[in-house]
Amino acid sequence: MEKPEQFLWMVQTLLLSNAINLASDPDRADRYRHEISATGMFGNCEEALRASSIIPPSMTASDAAHDFVFYIASNLREADDAAGKTAKRVPAWFGRS
Repeated sequence: MEKPEQFLWMVQTLLLSNAINLASDPDRADRYRHEISATGMFGNCEEALRASSIIPPSMTASDAAHDFVFYIASNLREADDAAGKTAKRVPAWFGRS
C-alpha cells in the first residue's frame, strides 16, 4: 500500500471507531450527531481524500492520520483542550489558504 492508501485506511478505521464510541453514550451521540451522521462523515471523507494527496513527503501515513483525525473529530479536539493541551488548530499541511 502506498502512503495515501495507508492514510485513508487509518482515517477510516479511526473515524468509525470514534463514531461507535460516541454512539454508545446517548448524550454524546446527540452532541456529536452532526459529525457521526452520514452527512458529517461525507464531509470528513471528502477532506480525507483531499488530505491523502497532499501529505508531506517527510510525514508518515500514521502521523498524518493522527493529525487529521485529532483535528477533524471535535470530541477529540475538545478532549485535548480539557486536558490542558493547546487548542488544536488545523495542521498547516492540510489547511486551506
